[in-house]
Formats: sequence, C-alpha cells, structure tokens
Amino acid sequence: MEHNNFELNDEEYVSAMVSERSPALEYVGGYCGRTKQITIKNLICGHVYKASYHGVVHKGGYTYCPICQKESARIRKIEKERQAWDRQAKKIRKRAKRMQQLTFVSCEHCGALFIPKTKISTCCSIRCSSNESKKRSRRGRSGDSRLHGYNVRDWNISLKDLSIRDNDVCWLCGKPVDWHDYTMQGDTFIAGNFYPSIDHVVPLARGGLHKWDNVRLAHRICNSIKKDDIVPDAPLSLV
Repeated sequence: MEHNNFELNDEEYVSAMVSERSPALEYVGGYCGRTKQITIKNLICGHVYKASYHGVVHKGGYTYCPICQKESARIRKIEKERQAWDRQAKKIRKRAKRMQQLTFVSCEHCGALFIPKTKISTCCSIRCSSNESKKRSRRGRSGDSRLHGYNVRDWNISLKDLSIRDNDVCWLCGKPVDWHDYTMQGDTFIAGNFYPSIDHVVPLARGGLHKWDNVRLAHRICNSIKKDDIVPDAPLSLV
C-alpha cells in the first residue's frame, strides 16, 4: 500500500501506516517525529497507551497491551501468593491432625510436656537428656544391666528408701529383713540370704517397669526363688 501523497508529519499518513503495519492498533495522535512516542489504541482490549513510532510503524510490533500485561502480572502474582498460602494452610492442617493423634508425655528432667519422637524418648531435648544422665550418675545407680531408659520411670528408687516404705519387711514371706546379714571378703561385699533386695512385682523380663508402684522389698533368697515369676498373693513361705 502506497502513501506517497502524504508528508511524513501528516497525521493521516501515520494513521494509515499504523493500521497497515499493526492491524490490531489504531492511531490516536501525538506524532511529532519518528523518534517520538505516539498515542495508540489497542483494538483487542480497548486500552489507550503510548508507544514508540519506530516500533509500531517500522517493526510492526506493540500488538500487545502493556496495561493488560501489568494486570496479568498482578493477577499471576496474586494467584502465586494464594497458592503459597494454600500450601502453608495444608501443612498447618496436616500438623494439627498429627498433633491430635500423638500423645504428650512429661520430660523426666524439666517436667515439660513434649511429643516423643520414639517410644523410648523420656526427655524433651538433648540438653535435658544430658542433664538427666549426669543426675543419674550422681545418684549412684544400682548397676543393674536390665535397667534401660525405656523400662525405667523412677530413677530415684533406692534400697534404703524402699526399706523405709515397706517397714523392713519382705513382701514375699512377711518376715523382717536383716541388714547385718552380709560378709566382707577384702573389698568384696557378699549379701546373705536374708539381706534386703529390690524385687519387681511384674518382672522386667516380662515387661514390668522400674517404678515405685512396681517395686517391693524382699529377702535376697526370696527374690532368687521367685525369679521371673509373677506372684499374685503375698506373703508366701518361700524360705
């Protein structure tokens, strides 16, 4: 299409060139030189905006609308944020559901409630676990190899305290214990048959726990005869 009858600064010429090169655009006005911007209208969305004369006429571009692009970018940003919030809300709901299914236990050291990561977790943190281990060492543990973190609930159980609670009476035979029934061979302590010992009502070998409710005072010989049996009725004449 030829427009030789128009001057370069003619509004009609510029309008015709815009329509020819970019059919989706319509020239509105503002032409004052090839390097300047002109005002055009996008026939697809109806928005009016400024664009480069060189870009519209000579390159045939700018068929897109920058206003629509900004609006689309804003909508995409909002949608992206909404999706991020949805993912976060889903995580929160999933965690809340998991929290309802879990059981809180009390930390052995500080007493705070926490959710154990494993079945044998007894402390809420590594720091509490370390402090509790140091405390147990200072207390002087019994040295029983059967005692572990998962079957011990009361680490403060001692033979002296248990003897005071049970009035120095064997719960299996009903007879008093003898604290003097022992001998020393050098530095070795050898307990006699009637020396007191800690007996578990439900033995540790059968899933019993080392706690105050499950321990009783017993003669060493009575405890040995009982072994890992569960004795429902006491006292018994085991000696």
